[in-house]
Amino acid sequence: MLTQIGSIEGYTSICEYSIYCHRPNFSFDPNPSNSRGEWGAGADTTRYGLDAEKQDGGIIYTEDGRALVAFRSNDPKRIKFRYALKSFEEPNEDLRDCICYYKTQNHIYFLMKLPHKGKYTLEMYAKYWERNRKKKRGSQRQKDSKKKGKDKDKKKEKEKNQKNSKDTKGNSRKREQYSDDDDEDSYESICNYLIKSDVGCYDLAPYPPLNNVFGQTGDVSELNEDDELCLKSDTDKMAVIDPYESGEMTIVMNANREPSEELRAEMVRYYQRDGEEEDCSEYVMLQREDNSLQYTIDLLFPKVGFYKLSLTSGDRLVHQYLINVIEPNTSSDPYPTRGSGWHSHYRLRGATTGYLEADRRYMIQAKVGDAARKMRGEFDDGQVVEFEKNGDEWEGEIHTDPRGGGQFRVFMEEAASGKEVHLLTYKVRLSFWLLTESVCTFLLSY
Repeated sequence: MLTQIGSIEGYTSICEYSIYCHRPNFSFDPNPSNSRGEWGAGADTTRYGLDAEKQDGGIIYTEDGRALVAFRSNDPKRIKFRYALKSFEEPNEDLRDCICYYKTQNHIYFLMKLPHKGKYTLEMYAKYWERNRKKKRGSQRQKDSKKKGKDKDKKKEKEKNQKNSKDTKGNSRKREQYSDDDDEDSYESICNYLIKSDVGCYDLAPYPPLNNVFGQTGDVSELNEDDELCLKSDTDKMAVIDPYESGEMTIVMNANREPSEELRAEMVRYYQRDGEEEDCSEYVMLQREDNSLQYTIDLLFPKVGFYKLSLTSGDRLVHQYLINVIEPNTSSDPYPTRGSGWHSHYRLRGATTGYLEADRRYMIQAKVGDAARKMRGEFDDGQVVEFEKNGDEWEGEIHTDPRGGGQFRVFMEEAASGKEVHLLTYKVRLSFWLLTESVCTFLLSY
């Protein structure tokens, strides 16, 4: 039996067909319902200036549990998206962590990792927005809400959104509160896709939780308030790198303007199998080139997992990378811990590893330009090492304790203020013999 989709009001009948079936297909597996009546891009996507790429038609077949939907646009930042990924076999399954998207200069990419064999629907919604319009902060939105006297249903919906905006671990995403003019009702359906997967994705690592309600990663500068700072990669790195078969990576990026606050890098590792969430910011070294807006970001990956690299300016997230590392460098050590006095335009020379071996000599070097009046280092036992200036670098030779253990901190007296600030912290490993002696003592005590 044919089913009428939607209302026929306003339409004129143009023909009728009579269909006789002598050999019905009793094993037919029906497709999910589709409120739009068509699969794939159509008139609505064209109206938003979106041209579908990398997929032929509205039904996507995948043999490895991964799916991609891509659009080309002359101005991707002008469009906001929402989407819903649903499983036909498991309609109540939460798939928010199985999909994310990012924008480039001319493209929008939606990436999906399907957890099991079956059929899925991707429902996509969009709207135009004013990029230069100032958005209201949460406190101001609450005041405006009281003035407008919203009804109880809208208040309950807002409380629900606020609850969902709290930071959570695991499969939950970090979500912002909805702004007054960014509720779901302001979006319109632009297309639906049907995805058929022969198997579930072999890599069950979901995408890390993101920091915005839109599920957007990569260049997210458009979501910030009154800030046009954005970063562009010079190394052709995609915003989602999955999988990545190396224990290190270097990313070079250029800023379009001077940041209002210093650019910083944070990295968190997620490993769903063990429910792990680990801060790995010490495995990131961000350095700014002299007299330019170019940044070099060196990354080390010590364990298997999905890493989220976030580049921030003050409290604003500017750019983000998601990197699924399957072949880490398990022998890599973190960089020295940077203190409050360290800035991105400083350079670390000499010993660049944050862990020093016992009973070894190291040359500690830092290039800070004319920012320092003098520099010194200090061990936990109070031993002080005075640094000497050599050209535009400060350097000091140290000899770690034969027993190991403890820390070595580097301080700088600022030339402008005369205030002493903390630059770097190195950790000294325990000596092998002392560690062996400690283990033997522990075992003999039983």
